[in-house]
Amino acid sequence: MKRTFLITSILIFLFVFLPKFPSAKEAALGFQLSMLLPPRNSSFNLTPSKEPEFYSNENLSSYKKDGADLYLENGFVGLISVGYYKGGEVITVEISKFLEPKGAFGIFTTTRIPKEGNLEVGDGSIQSKSSIIFWQDSYFVKLISLGLSEGVTKSMEDIAKFISGKIEVRSPDPDFVHFLPQKDLQPESFRYIMGPIGLKRYFSFYPDGVFDDQKNINEGAIATYKGTDEFYYVLFKYPNIFRANLVMQKIIEVLKKNAIPHYYLFGVLSYNADQVFYYKLDQVANYISIFKYRNKNFKYDWYLDRVKEKIK
Repeated sequence: MKRTFLITSILIFLFVFLPKFPSAKEAALGFQLSMLLPPRNSSFNLTPSKEPEFYSNENLSSYKKDGADLYLENGFVGLISVGYYKGGEVITVEISKFLEPKGAFGIFTTTRIPKEGNLEVGDGSIQSKSSIIFWQDSYFVKLISLGLSEGVTKSMEDIAKFISGKIEVRSPDPDFVHFLPQKDLQPESFRYIMGPIGLKRYFSFYPDGVFDDQKNINEGAIATYKGTDEFYYVLFKYPNIFRANLVMQKIIEVLKKNAIPHYYLFGVLSYNADQVFYYKLDQVANYISIFKYRNKNFKYDWYLDRVKEKIK
């Protein structure tokens, strides 16, 4: 049975799918991703609404009008998209492959949907009334449907479980995640980033543009905390202490140029008069730490000490 399925899948790929690929490498990846999809004429009772479509680094922007740059920054390799009819409704399935698990994890944390279900699949998942997203190893998977019937929901859950079972391999969260203090952290606010595009997309710093050309960010995290005070926290990593030193020097120069007061070695406290935000910056080895808060008397020392303990 498995051999028949494999032969059928290969024949379909060769005659329907293969002509769409510009290179053998992309064709191989496309076939790999297509093998994660539910087979035709299976127990899922799904009818394809369109043939699978494959996207690479070269044409991803034609599919994702917004967000392609973030995918590429996270080490995007390829994406397959397919639609299925179920009870008159269409279920769209996307499977994206990244160079490393942390790339898939990053896209998962930046693709937030309302949590309205309890499906647990992959290495991390969120289910809403009309969609399911999950990451597993170096894959990010998204299922969407406008149909809200129980049949459609059940089919989406079954497809997600099937894809997860095909991927098989599991991966833990990146170690970097555990550098952030857990006290008062709002889980739904957490974002894992891998470069300046992610940083700028999810965190605003005054003056704007300070981090635009910081192409040596290895990885980072952004989160909101709500305790006695509400504040935003960013921690990101550079390849070495020398690079982190250069970045801190540039930040201080930019802040001075914009006539922002309060400068001291490896720390800058700045005030944005328009939005009433304070910033506290510190360098910890090859990491840069940023607190953004409204309460001028906010005590950030406890949180910063926890970060330093983790880095050491």
